[in-house]
Amino acid sequence: MSETGTTDTGLFFNPLDPGYIANPFPHLAELREQIPVHHTLAGPHCVFRYDDVFALLRDPAHSVDDKNADLAATDRGQTFEHIIADTGLEPPEAGHSILNIDPPDHTRLRRLVSKAFTPRTIEALRPRVQAMVDATLDRMAAAGQADLVEELAFPLPFDVISEMLGMPESDKDQIRDWSAALVKTLDPIITDDEVREALIAAQAMDRHIEQVIEWKRANPADDLLTAMIEVEEDGDRMSTIELRDQVNLLFVA
Repeated sequence: MSETGTTDTGLFFNPLDPGYIANPFPHLAELREQIPVHHTLAGPHCVFRYDDVFALLRDPAHSVDDKNADLAATDRGQTFEHIIADTGLEPPEAGHSILNIDPPDHTRLRRLVSKAFTPRTIEALRPRVQAMVDATLDRMAAAGQADLVEELAFPLPFDVISEMLGMPESDKDQIRDWSAALVKTLDPIITDDEVREALIAAQAMDRHIEQVIEWKRANPADDLLTAMIEVEEDGDRMSTIELRDQVNLLFVA
């Protein structure tokens, strides 16, 4: 991989350009050909070729662990630090999901999570998921028209995850609101207010999920969260923080 900047080609990566949003593929083809490794105007690097991405992800010299990131080196990281300092909010904890840790911790956690996500467990959800889809489609048909994104594509995965985990039905709307605030942090541009709301949502959602985990420990059920709590290998189990962050990942991802 060799880095190429905008001064060499006049081409740069702008995911907010209307033309890119409408049809990104021609632009991505140019980027792969002319600047496969691109230092963006916002600070981070983008890598566009499959082989380069594959090599990068497998290179042990690189890390996905938040603890190894210099967030202050990016505009977004500086915005988070500024708002945390101004508001007195707690900084986000380093992530403990399988997306945020390196081997050997990643290997250990993936092994435990995989024991809970068995084909039998997932297949057992099929009748309930089908019933949820059927009920949604029946409501849409009765109305005569519908917004597929707002009424099916967006809420259905969230409802399925809640059902799969065995989360309290009464908390569904609140968790959806927290998740929506957190997802905003993945947008290319985020306002100070959205950062503030995301920090507040992260803390509230963390505490809530931890409480649900403790309740599930005392009241096990036939659901995925109970399975993750109970799964073990050679006496090793997921901690409360590890369980919490896998649940967070399912909702936000």
